[in-house]
This record gives sequence, C-alpha cells and structure tokens, in this order.
Amino acid sequence: MLRVGLLFCAFSFISCSEITSETAVEIVNKSIEAHGGDRTFQELEAISFAKTTRLYREDGSLESETVQEQSFTLIPNYLFESHWMDGNDQHQITYNRNTVSKRVNNANIADQEAIESTLKLALSAEYVFFQPFKLQDNKGQLSYDGKYMMGDSIETSIVAVRYENDTPSSDSWRYYFDENYRLLAASVKHNNRISFIENLEFQTYKGILFNKVRKSYFVDSLFQNKQLRAAYHYDIIETRP
Repeated sequence: MLRVGLLFCAFSFISCSEITSETAVEIVNKSIEAHGGDRTFQELEAISFAKTTRLYREDGSLESETVQEQSFTLIPNYLFESHWMDGNDQHQITYNRNTVSKRVNNANIADQEAIESTLKLALSAEYVFFQPFKLQDNKGQLSYDGKYMMGDSIETSIVAVRYENDTPSSDSWRYYFDENYRLLAASVKHNNRISFIENLEFQTYKGILFNKVRKSYFVDSLFQNKQLRAAYHYDIIETRP
C-alpha cells in the first residue's frame, strides 16, 4: 500500500513531486529525439492516414465506428483535410491556418457554431497526432509531476502542461514517458471526469515514431476501475516522394 500511496498523490490525485534530476522541458526534448528528432519533424512535408475510431458503451458493447481519412500538408504551406461518412452523409473539412471550412454532401456549412466546432476538431487532430512534438509549443508551461507505474511494471515520468488562459474548469493534461522517453500515455481531467489514453502500438514513417493503436478509458481518482470508452487505429498511407 505504501507504493500505491507514493505513486498516486498528485494530479491532485496521481503522483508525488518526486525528486528528479531532469526538468519537464528536458524530458520532452529527449522524447522528441526518441520519436525521431525535431529536425526530422521539421523536414516532414506531408502525411496521410486512415483513422478508425470505435466508441464503446459502459457494458463494453460497440456504440459506433467511424473511419476518417486525414491528411496534413506541412511544406510548403500548411493544410489539414479530413473526410468521412456519417450514415449516408459525406463530411469534409479543410483548414489552412487562415480559414476553415466544412462541407456536408458537397454543401457548405456556414453557421458560426459549426465553424467553431470544425476549427476545434482540426486543431485537436493536429495536437494529438503530432505528439510529443507539439509539447514544445512555447504557449504551454511544462512542469514535472512525479512518477506513475503503468501495469505494475513500467515506471513513467509525468509532465503536466498548462496554458496561460487556463481556468479552474479548463482541461488538465498530463503525459507519461518511459525510461527510453517514448510517450506511452496521456491523461485529461475534463468536467471532473478523468480519461486515461494509452499508446499501445507505434509505427515509423519518414524517420518519425507515430502512434498506431491507442485506447481511452474512463478511470477513477486512483486510475483504477477502467472503463473502455474509445479505441483509435491509425493506418499511415504510404506515399512516394
């Protein structure tokens, strides 16, 4: 019980501020190197993939399955595109840093709520897919937040990220790195509910280590009693130079 008590005593609920010789910035920088390095990432011109999302009910049964084809063009100009089917409706969104648009069955959706939702989706897709590289964004404040034992065998170092405009009700994110600085998991506290997202399989593309399989669980304050909520599968589409 002592080990559990030591490991789960911040997040306000997960870990203690154990002494480490590494800062949060150093951990993130080493993780970026472990995932391919910043220079390799900066030279990435484009990437496309199929993202399969499966949502599960509390009883474990499948609630829904969606397959999205997503692509990021990074050089020379940024462009994010995503399209998928929802029932009989074809959805498509594009975002180029200046404008965002959404089309359903080739018809423009122009109401403000839809545009804001589309922008949030596009930014979220970029932020999630390109971790840990996006953690070096200077808008975020990184802090070391102790240790967490995954699966009773893998000790990870926790880095918390906070942003200038955060409020007490803002999402609270933490990231978990193994001894080789691979990013193994993330957790988020949202509206007093905690999700724990494990990165279960990886794949390499153009020298960069990306996620391949992720699973998201609802957990309690001690990260126990896992309830599978979602599974994500990323299949990178190989393209020739």
